Amino acid sequence: MIAHLRAAEDLIDHLSPEANRYKASGEPDVVSWARPWRNHTQCASFQTQLLKHVYDWADDEFFTAHFRSVSPPSRTYRWVFEQREVPHFARVDTVADLRPGDLVVVDYGHRRPTNTGHIALVRGAPVVDEDKSYVVPVADCTADPHGTSPDFPDSRSPAGQGAGYGHLVFHASPETGGFAGYAWSVTAQRSHPVAERPIVAVRVV
Repeated sequence: MIAHLRAAEDLIDHLSPEANRYKASGEPDVVSWARPWRNHTQCASFQTQLLKHVYDWADDEFFTAHFRSVSPPSRTYRWVFEQREVPHFARVDTVADLRPGDLVVVDYGHRRPTNTGHIALVRGAPVVDEDKSYVVPVADCTADPHGTSPDFPDSRSPAGQGAGYGHLVFHASPETGGFAGYAWSVTAQRSHPVAERPIVAVRVV
């Protein structure tokens, strides 16, 4: 198994609801991969802390050099991955090519300083649903679990939060197979096109 995916699952599988929450803006990140197992992060900082925990190259100097932050928000991750090559990351251009360990970043396309987007870690191969969209199992940190489908569940309760397992839905361009949009879950009432919320995916290499 991919090292950072294994570490994410190890953490999530040990967390109790009381020790697992989506932190408020301005609070420090707190993550512990040993007793007491804890996670107090946001979506982007969860993935950043995960990479820092697993890989020697993923230190503050690396993130500052390439993202101008020791803990970049989702918007910055998306912009940098779109604009230039970053060491240890390779672009994944089609939805069908997503593999366990890949990171998918959504930019919410607004100018607010917080909640700039979402970043999730792929856990398994995409599953094509009846609408020819791709349902992708992910590990992420959120205050809003990914729906209530019994077939594509979220490990957090409907009112839960923090790090856990869920499913995102991605739409592919019929011409290129590239990302055309996404929905938060299979039970979501709305999808967002990439013109409104840009998406980029990368593989840790």
